[in-house]
Amino acid sequence: MRRSLIFLILTSMSVMGMTSCGDDDNPVRPDTTPPVVTLLAPVNGQEMSVPRSLSFQAQARDDTGVTFVEFLFDDRVVGQDSTGTDDLYECTWENHQDPPVSAGQHHATARAHDAAGNRSDAVVTITITAG
Repeated sequence: MRRSLIFLILTSMSVMGMTSCGDDDNPVRPDTTPPVVTLLAPVNGQEMSVPRSLSFQAQARDDTGVTFVEFLFDDRVVGQDSTGTDDLYECTWENHQDPPVSAGQHHATARAHDAAGNRSDAVVTITITAG
């Protein structure tokens, strides 16, 4: 009977998503909070001629720590930084595309990741002018 009761309690805890570690029997909850990220450069609405290089700068924070920030241009990863200092992450994309980036609106993204696999994006729209 006692063994059945213990099994029932452990099964109930498992179904409710609670587990315990250590001697204090405090439930351990998975980290489901994504990082908070802000793209500082380029800025939303920025206009520029076709860039040969584009500097990205983002601020990213997380309750358990940011592991890295990816930088994307039109949904294509163009760099990353895992050594952010004071929550500041940077990358310079050397644009060697042939043909070069077309004139018009494009999206620049900073994507912050934490150790639990959570992520969040900050996206801005920039305009490339014919140069």
